[in-house]
Amino acid sequence: MSTSTIEFAEKMTLHVVRDGTVAGRSDITGSETMKVCGGATVIVPVSMSYPVTGSASGVAFAGAAASVESLIGPNGYPANVNRMTAFAGALRDGVVWGTLTYKEEFESVPEAFMYAGSGSSAFETSLR
Repeated sequence: MSTSTIEFAEKMTLHVVRDGTVAGRSDITGSETMKVCGGATVIVPVSMSYPVTGSASGVAFAGAAASVESLIGPNGYPANVNRMTAFAGALRDGVVWGTLTYKEEFESVPEAFMYAGSGSSAFETSLR
């Protein structure tokens, strides 16, 4: 069995246009600490950036980031890691309120030690 702890920060830059539309960018950075089978601990960087669109009453972004990481030890087995992120919320009085959903899937690449896993979580957020 393996476990994972993810710590990240989100920075959202928004521009509200006179007609009420919202445009900007959301940058998510941090790290994920994985304790994988065999007891090894691996730290994997998390870095995602998405365009933000919508209106003040419906701020949103969504996207996916894929990478190949070494998940078992410094010379470990490579794995395809797919991270999917979505945000839906609203801008009220200069604060963005909403829900951030994060999902991750990983699977070892062919010819390597076979393992796979996934998980997801949703977070209520406020960004000032």
